Amino acid sequence: MSKQIIWNYFKEKGFTDCGIAGLMGNIQAESNFKSTNLQNNGNKALNMTDEQYTAAVDKGTYSRDMFQNDKYGFGLVQWTWHSRKAKLFDYAKKCKKSIGDLQMQLDFMYSELKGYPSVLKVLQTADTVREASDAVMLQYEKPADQSESARAKRASYGQDVYNEFCNAFKMVSVECCVLQKTAKGEAVRALQGILNAVGFNCGEADGSFGSKTDSAVKAFQKSNNLTADGVVGKKTWTVLLQGGN
Repeated sequence: MSKQIIWNYFKEKGFTDCGIAGLMGNIQAESNFKSTNLQNNGNKALNMTDEQYTAAVDKGTYSRDMFQNDKYGFGLVQWTWHSRKAKLFDYAKKCKKSIGDLQMQLDFMYSELKGYPSVLKVLQTADTVREASDAVMLQYEKPADQSESARAKRASYGQDVYNEFCNAFKMVSVECCVLQKTAKGEAVRALQGILNAVGFNCGEADGSFGSKTDSAVKAFQKSNNLTADGVVGKKTWTVLLQGGN
């Protein structure tokens, strides 16, 4: 669900599809889209789960000073540098939100990106995922490992995001086979990508038509005045490819 929220957020900000995908590939590399993610060595050193750390910061038992100076990455993009963590903390308090709140972190990230005009421009104009991914990685994230292999890996994550949210629409047509629960394969993966893209969460696009995909299909059908039977035939495909309601 976080992936869909993140995609929609930056879509509304005017980023290109390639720009969003490149950015999201970096987010995946940093936190796997988990806004409460604490760097693994922080979990070990502090003997805290992600949820315990987030709760401690929210309650104040883990103070602002401790949060900003512990040198552990946290959140969607693993904010680590003390001044950035302090600003994140203050922003969360100003918004009266948890330090791990997804929407708050997206707003904070966007405000940060405004301070990187060259990166922001790329995200608004990029026509390749690699271009956007490299801009985010090298100018905004600045991880220790900036090797070609690390850059290619992040770009591959971004390409997977692009394929899930964009290419799915190009992979199928209204002549697709009828799909329903227990079906498997690339047509199911495409269906799942489209459902996620239009806001009906069915989880990871894994190519397996299970109960979560069945529920998403039925919810989509009901929302679009179709027979909510979970069977994806020509009528359902047609409305799906038009984006639904």
